[in-house]
Amino acid sequence: MTKAGITLIATFITTVFSISLVQADHFYKEAKEARKEWMENEREFHKHTHELEREDRKRFYEMEREERKHWEEMNREERKHQEEMYRELRKRN
Repeated sequence: MTKAGITLIATFITTVFSISLVQADHFYKEAKEARKEWMENEREFHKHTHELEREDRKRFYEMEREERKHWEEMNREERKHQEEMYRELRKRN
């Protein structure tokens, strides 16, 4: 083989190897970017989920508070009624 032929083959092999490295590097960069986007989406999802949970808890506590108020009011009314009944009984006796 001549010197020109060996140089041509070496250049061809180097070019093929370089192209493979560039493609592998490109694939690695795309995979890294995809993983980064996936992690960002996961963070956003969990952030949104926590916000929804917080809102649900807030609504639940508000409903409990309203229900407690309602029962307290009913208990007050019942006590008033019982006190009136007791007064009437005392008046009669």
